Amino acid sequence: MRQEEVRNVTLDEVDGQDRVGSPPGSPAKRDDNAVDGVSSMTLKLYIILSLVQLHEGIVITMMFPIFLFQVREFFPTEEAVAGARGEASEGTYVGILASSFFLASFVSSWAWGYLGDRLGRRPVLLLGLALSACSVAMFGIARSFYSAVFWRFLTGFLSGNLGILKTYLGEVTTRENQAWAYSMLSLVYCAASSFAPSLGGLLGGRMTSMPYAFLPAVTSAAIAFAITVIAYFWLPETASFRRRRQAAKAAPVEVASSSSSSTAKFWKHPNVLKTTGLYGALCFVNICYIELLPIFFGATGVIGGLDFSSTVIGICFSVQGAGLFLFQLVCYPRLARAYGAVTLMKIGTGFAIILVGMPVLASFIPAGLARFAFLIPVMVIVMAPQSMSFTSSILMVNNASSDEIRGQVNGLGQTLGSGARAVGPVFIGVVWTFMADQGQSYLAFVFLCAAATVLFLMSLSLDQSLSYPLNSKEGEFDVPLNVIAH
Repeated sequence: MRQEEVRNVTLDEVDGQDRVGSPPGSPAKRDDNAVDGVSSMTLKLYIILSLVQLHEGIVITMMFPIFLFQVREFFPTEEAVAGARGEASEGTYVGILASSFFLASFVSSWAWGYLGDRLGRRPVLLLGLALSACSVAMFGIARSFYSAVFWRFLTGFLSGNLGILKTYLGEVTTRENQAWAYSMLSLVYCAASSFAPSLGGLLGGRMTSMPYAFLPAVTSAAIAFAITVIAYFWLPETASFRRRRQAAKAAPVEVASSSSSSTAKFWKHPNVLKTTGLYGALCFVNICYIELLPIFFGATGVIGGLDFSSTVIGICFSVQGAGLFLFQLVCYPRLARAYGAVTLMKIGTGFAIILVGMPVLASFIPAGLARFAFLIPVMVIVMAPQSMSFTSSILMVNNASSDEIRGQVNGLGQTLGSGARAVGPVFIGVVWTFMADQGQSYLAFVFLCAAATVLFLMSLSLDQSLSYPLNSKEGEFDVPLNVIAH
């Protein structure tokens, strides 16, 4: 058998199944979405992927409530804080600890995606889980500020699984279940980011003989190791990657040349640049909004804040989280099936122009129940378009590329998103401080409205075909379901 015939058998006859959703009567196509011969995602597979996503949410958010207390442990007095580096405040050091993870992720995300395209999704996921577990554990025993920053940075550097996870999910879902799957994955991350900070705050400082972060870090590491073991035994490699690996063995020169060409070209592909750039910009606006709200809530009325207690702030965010949970669970999958990710992105960013500025209106309502009654529904409503935009953006990044380079494209998206999350909190903090000093703190929200306007304008250039998976075999977008039906 000639080499070309071997390659055709490897690519087209391994599964012998039609692509789900192909037009009736169309020629049979291999199922690029199959995992171990299964044409759609099984419950077991989804549970494992959800556990990996849960771990990522825990690693990122569990330490947030204890950073301040860590800094106070490292620098017991104000003199110690200031003496460590000029006239710095403890808030500066908290900010350094918080942003070091995202700065490291900014540096490493694309490299992890590249490894995923070359070595496979499964081994890179397992490697990331195991290494991040080790670095988290070391963070828990750090006894100096600079040691803690180093291990937090290393944890971010080794945590490349968010991009790989999105890539894996993109290869095992069909057009019919893609929106639901990504919505549920976002739901898992929301759940992790809700309970993990509470757990971290509860466990922090419980062992007086150990550093403040010891128990939260060890708990996070133990969860990561447990998920690593589960994934090792029950998470398969995607069928799409296995076929490419078999093809490379059958025709190594031609496949390697094609792969190198795809890698070189993807940087210049308009859809890749549009979707990843939009994702990064969306991360920036989102993190600025998330960081600005508690500052606004807790600030005194003298500078335009609401003067809420920490308890009231916690209630506001809890209600918002519950609303977000219901929206992701019930609304988004149905909306995506009906209108597509691109349309939802445009709707979400369009509504955000007005909605992200609405919380500041609470400062014009007299303090008391009326203000609280206004703010709670506003926070829930604001998160709906943000959630809609985020999940749609993740879908479009996956749909902008073929399987061969999807890891690198997701890595690029994570790189831009991590960079935005590293810069955003510092930037919006400076904006708030400057505006508050001028007696016009509400202008920080006006800035967010302007940023949301830029997002909306960026979304107008998106092609509707990005709502659907790219057919990696033919290099064309699959036909949308509503076109097939009519």
